[in-house]
Amino acid sequence: MSESPGHSDDLSRYLAGLSLLSSALSPATTCAGWRRAGVFTYSDGPLLDRPDLYLSSEQVLLVLASRAEQRGEVPVFVVDATQEGALSPGTRPGFEALMNAFEDTFPGSPKFYFGPRDSPRHWYHSLDAIRVPLSWLVRRPNMFAMVLSDASPLGEEIGPGDAGFEDMDSMYEVLIEKLGPPSLTDEVFGRMRAADVGDYAGEAVGLMASLINPAVAVSRGFKYLGQFVSLLKDRRRQEVREVYEEWEARVRTVFAPENLRRFFAEGDYSSPLVSAVSHGQPVLIAIETRNTLYEVFAPLVLLHLFEAVGHERAGRRRRRPQQTPVPDDRPTTGPRLTDDGSRDGGADQADDTSPATTGTAPGETGDVGPPVVARGSHGGAGDRPVSPALSVLLTSVTALSRFERSLTATLAAPEHYTNISVAASFHTGTLVASETLRDRVVEFLSEYALVFDLHPTLFDLATAQVPITTKARLLSLLAEMDRARQSGALSAIVYCSHDGTWTPLDIHRPPQGLLDRLRALVSGHR
Repeated sequence: MSESPGHSDDLSRYLAGLSLLSSALSPATTCAGWRRAGVFTYSDGPLLDRPDLYLSSEQVLLVLASRAEQRGEVPVFVVDATQEGALSPGTRPGFEALMNAFEDTFPGSPKFYFGPRDSPRHWYHSLDAIRVPLSWLVRRPNMFAMVLSDASPLGEEIGPGDAGFEDMDSMYEVLIEKLGPPSLTDEVFGRMRAADVGDYAGEAVGLMASLINPAVAVSRGFKYLGQFVSLLKDRRRQEVREVYEEWEARVRTVFAPENLRRFFAEGDYSSPLVSAVSHGQPVLIAIETRNTLYEVFAPLVLLHLFEAVGHERAGRRRRRPQQTPVPDDRPTTGPRLTDDGSRDGGADQADDTSPATTGTAPGETGDVGPPVVARGSHGGAGDRPVSPALSVLLTSVTALSRFERSLTATLAAPEHYTNISVAASFHTGTLVASETLRDRVVEFLSEYALVFDLHPTLFDLATAQVPITTKARLLSLLAEMDRARQSGALSAIVYCSHDGTWTPLDIHRPPQGLLDRLRALVSGHR
């Protein structure tokens, strides 16, 4: 077979990387019973990209998904369908490689799509669509207020009273009011003038147009709206009006009710995602909303799933009172590591900020569908309905960092539901700009962490309570990782809270003949 680049070569080197990672992360070396797991890199790209081998964070999470299934959990693999570069999921070869690998790992598993189906990535559009039940969100104005607050171009803290709606048309009106251009009141002008606008330059219309670009129109805040000040000083009021009109027209078009129906289901809707998970089926969810105005809806997919199948901790439970609690004897996590693996501020210290609490209106029961049956149960007359154990694996979490409230609610699922674990991949080169995401990273470094590279600030935070002798050993391991990378190999350091130790993880070169065998296997499937 030709050695020239092509789909067969791409798939074989992708599978070669997956095989190496699966061997390195054997069940014997994986931290057992984790509730939070983090995969950490510095840049948003492949871990290793050679003509004979491709390694990425997505593949690491896929191996963790396989390990979770072996523990009896239901994997929910959530992929950012827009991620570009090399064999990333946003490319056609990356899509094909991921789908082949996921099917090989979880044969016959459902694969779902959440997005507008209007992008050039048409290969994703053939997947089964999932939507969020509108009736569920109507009953949860707190939850809708949370995602609107994250997306507000004014940085506005939106309350549930301002986020309430009854149907698709009234939802459209709320979106237009909260995500459209702001009214130029004296209060708005005052807040804009207080923003730091000294770093911005360029043509006035170009600056204003950036505010209505779908990639930046939401969640930018007053730092960016401060660009208005320069325009007003130049008395270019006509340009301001033109941009306002374009902004409002774009928001009205994007959030038109016919477009909202791509994401929200009216009437009696039974989510195929909830149904699949309830029956113990591993699932893949491809979300294609990043850098669009629809991005605000993405967190609702998982928040709805969590509330549908999540078993809340004692003292929070408001639905399915007949459920049998899922035993939870696994260790909880906290914000900082210590030398012996203990943590400061455990996750079991309950508060009143769980997704279900913030998302349920007063008096709401929280029912979102029929009770689910634990995996392995046949649903006989003697069975008591319980929620399955869920392992949610999230790729490219850093890209969601500007949606601070909903990201926090998603990553905090293990704190609030006894049957849900979360693994996430973080690229940390830009993390210092987000205090919220820094806190989440430290949390995910505190139980089970696979560190391929890390921002130095985060390393200092994560090892704040580690003795200097242990920290010196970690620095030595990091130096060894760099030497391996320089030689074309790959290694990581792994933290497991069970014994509080950091250990090296070597990912060796493919054995002689492995690539040829994989190529033959790929060709045989054609």
